[in-house]
Amino acid sequence: MPPSAWKASGIDMIMMIGGAVFLIAAVFVVSCNDGCEPNATRCNGSRVEICNTEADWELEADCSKIEDFGEGIDWTCCLDPLDGLHSCLPSDECELDEDGGAR
Repeated sequence: MPPSAWKASGIDMIMMIGGAVFLIAAVFVVSCNDGCEPNATRCNGSRVEICNTEADWELEADCSKIEDFGEGIDWTCCLDPLDGLHSCLPSDECELDEDGGAR
């Protein structure tokens, strides 16, 4: 095979590999998106998360980081009965779901 043909096929190979890497990355990004409804909220442990416009969950608040100033309040993520959204509330104000956990 003459060198000019080898170079052309090398460029073709690089283009094919680049295309394959792009396709794999696109599939990975799509598979990471769980397709949440924008503005929906949820609890993820002690974290309140909100669904952004790209349908990805992002941190809204970490209830374990709330300073209680020595009042002994145990803050937790749960469904706020006033607005129906997940928020950081004192644990004694959280309603329990059927599994016994805060909702």
